[in-house]
Amino acid sequence: MTYLAPGHLRLRTRLAGVNYADVHLREGTYPAPIPAPFIPGNEVLGVTEDGRRYVALSRGGGYAETAVVHRKLAFEVPDGVADHDAVALTLQGNTVWHLLFTDLRVTAEDTLLVPAAAGGVGSLAVQIAKRAGAKVIAMASSEEKRRTALELGADAVVDSSTAEGLTERILDAAGGPVSAALEMTGGDVFHATLAALTPRGRMSVFGAITGVDGLVPITSLLAGSKAVSGF
Repeated sequence: MTYLAPGHLRLRTRLAGVNYADVHLREGTYPAPIPAPFIPGNEVLGVTEDGRRYVALSRGGGYAETAVVHRKLAFEVPDGVADHDAVALTLQGNTVWHLLFTDLRVTAEDTLLVPAAAGGVGSLAVQIAKRAGAKVIAMASSEEKRRTALELGADAVVDSSTAEGLTERILDAAGGPVSAALEMTGGDVFHATLAALTPRGRMSVFGAITGVDGLVPITSLLAGSKAVSGF
């Protein structure tokens, strides 16, 4: 048995989360790169030598048969929680919680715009925001995904398959501007989302999957007292 540093756990992997961050790591575009060679996987569910189940966040290594994780980022799974539910909540669940409540400070008074609402982060954001009492406007690129978002509790859905006319579709679905928005696409979708914000609206940016950064137009921020934050 290899040496295990103090404050760490060795887990026999049962499940590993497969996230878009893993794609970024392989492409070398992740904001927090890991030097090569590395094993992908930033979230893992596994069993310790004494049979206890843990989910953990890791800096790579989740795809391996055995993963070593820090105890501060490992959480024992209660008996009533299934493996697949626990691992889905580790990275994506923490991301959604902090996007909504640490960054955007979403309340029941908000109308929230959620992109990719049938995906991992998006589907959780729809459900958690609804539990907080917010009105949720979900964006998705296909009819099937929009139907999924409605089944998860979204109040209205928007076709996001094209950025052309997207602001108008958001305003129509929401019955006016939205007070809070998540954004992870970049480019034209970023600008359409910013335009759909109400005065003093807030946007939390947690990705740019198009690879287009774009510039935040200062005049738009000033004219509407809008806030854009990164997470």
